Amino acid sequence: MAAIMALAGESAAHPSRSASEPFVPLLRGFLDAERDFDQAGIAARITQDYVEVSPIGEVDERERMLGFYALANKRAAPAIALDEVTTQVVRDAATVTARLGYSVPGPDGQVRMIVMRGGFVFRRERGNWKIAFAQYTPIRPSKSGR
Repeated sequence: MAAIMALAGESAAHPSRSASEPFVPLLRGFLDAERDFDQAGIAARITQDYVEVSPIGEVDERERMLGFYALANKRAAPAIALDEVTTQVVRDAATVTARLGYSVPGPDGQVRMIVMRGGFVFRRERGNWKIAFAQYTPIRPSKSGR
């Protein structure tokens, strides 16, 4: 974000939950399109030069990421809880950080929560916000189980 601010000529940008309001539905639509393996829906929400860092550290450019969501690869996916959204906006760029929670059945039949922190860079193109970059970082469960 520092590079974006420097290029934009801004001296500072402050994280804001209120600034997140327009981005939450955009992010929700993107995450739902991923969950549904909706390649067209994903493609409509990302830039042509989109890059993603997966939870296991792989760097995927747009076409490779979209290939993962081919219908032939579709499998059941859990709903995604989205919270702790914080946003910084500088002119035609924004960073959005959010906590993503996935409820998945464990091997013993118990539901367990997998939680990640997602970092997203949005860029305004022709008046519309699109995602240019995403990075997913797993959050380890605490030793106390909370």
